[in-house]
Amino acid sequence: MRRKPRASPAIRTRRARATGSELLHRAHVAAALRARGLDPPRGLHPATQLRKPLVRRRRSAMNPLEERFALVYLLTGNAAVAARRAGLKVARANSGGCKMLQRPHVAAFIEAERAASITRTRIDVDRVKREFARIAFMDIADVIEWDEEGIALKPSAQISPDDRAAIAQLKVKAGEHGVKASIKLHSKQAALDSLATHSSWDSTARSLSSRSITSKSGATCANG
Repeated sequence: MRRKPRASPAIRTRRARATGSELLHRAHVAAALRARGLDPPRGLHPATQLRKPLVRRRRSAMNPLEERFALVYLLTGNAAVAARRAGLKVARANSGGCKMLQRPHVAAFIEAERAASITRTRIDVDRVKREFARIAFMDIADVIEWDEEGIALKPSAQISPDDRAAIAQLKVKAGEHGVKASIKLHSKQAALDSLATHSSWDSTARSLSSRSITSKSGATCANG
Protein backbone atom coordinates (compact mmCIF):
# COMPACT_ATOMS: atom_id res chain seq x y z
CA MET A 1 0.00 0.00 0.00
CA ARG A 2 1.40 3.34 -1.04
CA ARG A 3 1.92 5.78 1.83
CA LYS A 4 0.50 9.25 1.55
CA PRO A 5 3.11 12.03 1.57
CA ARG A 6 3.50 13.66 4.95
CA ALA A 7 2.22 17.21 5.23
CA SER A 8 4.64 20.04 5.84
CA PRO A 9 4.98 21.53 9.36
CA ALA A 10 3.13 24.68 8.27
CA ILE A 11 0.17 22.65 6.98
CA ARG A 12 0.10 20.52 10.13
CA THR A 13 0.08 23.68 12.27
CA ARG A 14 -2.89 25.15 10.35
CA ARG A 15 -4.77 21.87 10.65
CA ALA A 16 -4.12 21.73 14.40
CA ARG A 17 -5.46 25.25 14.88
CA ALA A 18 -8.58 24.53 12.88
CA THR A 19 -9.16 21.19 14.63
CA GLY A 20 -8.69 22.69 18.07
CA SER A 21 -11.15 25.49 17.36
CA GLU A 22 -13.66 22.96 16.00
CA LEU A 23 -13.39 20.79 19.11
CA LEU A 24 -14.12 23.76 21.37
CA HIS A 25 -17.43 24.27 19.53
CA ARG A 26 -18.64 20.73 20.24
CA ALA A 27 -21.34 20.67 22.91
CA HIS A 28 -19.97 17.80 25.02
CA VAL A 29 -16.45 19.35 25.05
CA ALA A 30 -17.85 22.74 26.11
CA ALA A 31 -20.00 21.03 28.79
CA ALA A 32 -16.99 19.16 30.17
CA LEU A 33 -15.02 22.40 30.40
CA ARG A 34 -17.88 24.22 32.18
CA ALA A 35 -18.22 21.33 34.65
CA ARG A 36 -14.66 22.00 35.68
CA GLY A 37 -15.26 25.73 36.04
CA LEU A 38 -13.65 26.68 32.71
CA ASP A 39 -15.21 28.99 30.16
CA PRO A 40 -14.73 27.57 26.65
CA PRO A 41 -12.75 30.13 24.62
CA ARG A 42 -13.81 31.19 21.14
CA GLY A 43 -11.73 31.78 18.05
CA LEU A 44 -8.28 30.63 16.90
CA HIS A 45 -6.53 33.01 19.31
CA PRO A 46 -8.97 33.70 22.18
CA ALA A 47 -8.25 36.41 24.71
CA THR A 48 -8.08 33.81 27.51
CA GLN A 49 -5.30 31.88 25.77
CA LEU A 50 -1.98 32.01 27.59
CA ARG A 51 0.81 33.21 25.30
CA LYS A 52 4.48 33.85 25.72
CA PRO A 53 5.33 37.53 25.24
CA LEU A 54 6.97 38.30 21.91
CA VAL A 55 10.55 39.35 22.49
CA ARG A 56 12.41 40.90 19.60
CA ARG A 57 16.09 40.22 19.93
CA ARG A 58 18.64 42.30 18.13
CA ARG A 59 20.70 40.12 15.83
CA SER A 60 24.34 40.08 16.82
CA ALA A 61 25.59 36.89 15.17
CA MET A 62 26.24 36.62 11.46
CA ASN A 63 24.18 34.44 9.18
CA PRO A 64 25.94 31.72 7.11
CA LEU A 65 26.31 33.98 4.05
CA GLU A 66 27.93 36.76 6.09
CA GLU A 67 30.23 34.31 7.85
CA ARG A 68 31.44 32.82 4.55
CA PHE A 69 32.00 36.30 3.16
CA ALA A 70 33.98 37.47 6.21
CA LEU A 71 36.23 34.41 6.26
CA VAL A 72 37.05 34.68 2.54
CA TYR A 73 37.60 38.44 2.87
CA LEU A 74 40.15 37.82 5.63
CA LEU A 75 42.05 35.55 3.22
CA THR A 76 41.81 37.62 0.03
CA GLY A 77 41.25 41.20 1.16
CA ASN A 78 38.93 41.60 -1.85
CA ALA A 79 35.24 42.24 -1.20
CA ALA A 80 34.06 41.26 -4.69
CA VAL A 81 35.95 37.95 -4.64
CA ALA A 82 34.67 37.23 -1.14
CA ALA A 83 31.10 37.96 -2.21
CA ARG A 84 31.32 35.61 -5.20
CA ARG A 85 32.84 32.79 -3.17
CA ALA A 86 30.27 33.32 -0.42
CA GLY A 87 27.46 32.70 -2.89
CA LEU A 88 26.36 36.07 -4.28
CA LYS A 89 25.67 36.33 -7.99
CA VAL A 90 28.54 37.61 -10.13
CA ALA A 91 26.53 40.62 -11.28
CA ARG A 92 25.99 41.68 -7.66
CA ALA A 93 29.43 40.78 -6.31
CA ASN A 94 30.91 44.29 -6.38
CA SER A 95 28.01 46.14 -4.79
CA GLY A 96 27.09 43.22 -2.55
CA GLY A 97 30.62 42.91 -1.21
CA CYS A 98 30.79 46.60 -0.36
CA LYS A 99 27.42 46.44 1.40
CA MET A 100 28.58 43.43 3.39
CA LEU A 101 31.59 45.36 4.68
CA GLN A 102 29.31 48.17 5.82
CA ARG A 103 27.25 45.89 8.07
CA PRO A 104 28.39 46.67 11.62
CA HIS A 105 28.49 43.08 12.88
CA VAL A 106 30.42 41.89 9.80
CA ALA A 107 32.95 44.74 10.09
CA ALA A 108 33.32 44.07 13.82
CA PHE A 109 33.98 40.37 13.19
CA ILE A 110 36.65 41.13 10.57
CA GLU A 111 38.41 43.64 12.82
CA ALA A 112 38.30 41.23 15.76
CA GLU A 113 39.76 38.40 13.65
CA ARG A 114 42.52 40.67 12.36
CA ALA A 115 43.44 41.71 15.88
CA ALA A 116 43.39 38.08 17.03
CA SER A 117 45.57 37.05 14.09
CA ILE A 118 48.15 39.72 14.98
CA THR A 119 48.19 38.46 18.56
CA ARG A 120 48.58 34.83 17.50
CA THR A 121 51.27 35.38 14.88
CA ARG A 122 52.88 38.51 16.35
CA ILE A 123 52.81 40.03 12.87
CA ASP A 124 52.07 43.73 12.73
CA VAL A 125 52.76 46.57 10.31
CA ASP A 126 56.14 47.37 11.87
CA ARG A 127 57.36 43.81 11.48
CA VAL A 128 56.25 43.69 7.85
CA LYS A 129 58.04 46.99 7.18
CA ARG A 130 61.22 45.72 8.80
CA GLU A 131 61.16 42.61 6.62
CA PHE A 132 60.71 44.67 3.46
CA ALA A 133 63.55 46.95 4.61
CA ARG A 134 65.92 43.97 4.97
CA ILE A 135 65.33 43.16 1.30
CA ALA A 136 65.21 46.71 -0.02
CA PHE A 137 68.44 47.94 1.55
CA MET A 138 70.64 44.84 1.26
CA ASP A 139 73.99 45.33 -0.49
CA ILE A 140 75.10 42.50 -2.79
CA ALA A 141 78.63 42.88 -1.44
CA ASP A 142 77.34 41.69 1.94
CA VAL A 143 76.79 38.15 0.61
CA ILE A 144 79.33 37.71 -2.21
CA GLU A 145 82.86 38.89 -2.96
CA TRP A 146 84.65 39.13 -6.28
CA ASP A 147 87.98 39.93 -7.80
CA GLU A 148 89.84 39.33 -11.05
CA GLU A 149 89.80 35.58 -10.38
CA GLY A 150 86.02 35.29 -10.07
CA ILE A 151 83.02 35.53 -7.76
CA ALA A 152 82.58 33.63 -4.51
CA LEU A 153 79.84 33.35 -1.92
CA LYS A 154 80.87 34.51 1.52
CA PRO A 155 80.91 31.94 4.34
CA SER A 156 77.55 31.68 6.12
CA ALA A 157 79.11 32.93 9.38
CA GLN A 158 79.95 36.23 7.67
CA ILE A 159 76.41 36.81 6.36
CA SER A 160 74.18 38.60 8.84
CA PRO A 161 70.57 37.51 9.53
CA ASP A 162 69.31 40.67 7.82
CA ASP A 163 71.25 39.85 4.65
CA ARG A 164 70.19 36.19 4.73
CA ALA A 165 66.55 37.34 4.70
CA ALA A 166 67.11 38.91 1.28
CA ILE A 167 68.19 35.60 -0.28
CA ALA A 168 65.37 33.99 -2.24
CA GLN A 169 67.25 30.94 -3.50
CA LEU A 170 70.67 29.38 -2.94
CA LYS A 171 71.99 26.42 -4.93
CA VAL A 172 75.27 24.65 -4.31
CA LYS A 173 76.58 21.83 -6.49
CA ALA A 174 79.89 20.13 -7.19
CA GLY A 175 81.64 20.91 -10.47
CA GLU A 176 84.83 20.02 -12.26
CA HIS A 177 86.70 22.90 -10.65
CA GLY A 178 85.17 22.61 -7.19
CA VAL A 179 81.90 23.62 -5.60
CA LYS A 180 79.72 26.05 -7.53
CA ALA A 181 77.11 28.25 -5.90
CA SER A 182 74.30 30.24 -7.47
CA ILE A 183 72.31 32.78 -5.52
CA LYS A 184 69.04 34.59 -6.26
CA LEU A 185 67.87 37.59 -4.27
CA HIS A 186 64.38 38.89 -3.64
CA SER A 187 63.38 41.86 -5.81
CA LYS A 188 64.65 45.12 -4.32
CA GLN A 189 62.21 47.14 -6.43
CA ALA A 190 59.21 45.13 -5.24
CA ALA A 191 60.38 45.49 -1.65
CA LEU A 192 60.83 49.26 -2.04
CA ASP A 193 57.37 49.61 -3.58
CA SER A 194 55.78 47.58 -0.81
CA LEU A 195 57.69 49.48 1.84
CA ALA A 196 56.51 52.80 0.40
CA THR A 197 52.92 51.56 0.34
CA HIS A 198 53.02 50.37 3.93
CA SER A 199 54.74 53.54 5.09
CA SER A 200 52.07 55.77 3.57
CA TRP A 201 49.34 53.60 5.06
CA ASP A 202 51.00 53.66 8.45
CA SER A 203 51.22 57.44 8.48
CA THR A 204 47.42 57.72 8.27
CA ALA A 205 46.48 54.54 10.13
CA ARG A 206 45.61 56.27 13.38
CA SER A 207 43.24 58.77 11.80
CA LEU A 208 41.59 56.09 9.65
CA SER A 209 41.38 53.35 12.26
CA SER A 210 37.63 53.78 12.64
CA ARG A 211 37.16 53.57 8.88
CA SER A 212 39.73 50.89 8.07
CA ILE A 213 37.20 48.42 6.72
CA THR A 214 35.29 50.84 4.50
CA SER A 215 38.39 52.58 3.15
CA LYS A 216 39.95 49.28 2.15
CA SER A 217 36.69 47.98 0.75
CA GLY A 218 36.47 50.93 -1.60
CA ALA A 219 39.72 49.94 -3.28
CA THR A 220 38.99 46.22 -3.43
CA CYS A 221 35.41 46.68 -4.63
CA ALA A 222 36.64 48.73 -7.57
CA ASN A 223 39.02 45.91 -8.56
CA GLY A 224 36.43 43.15 -8.30
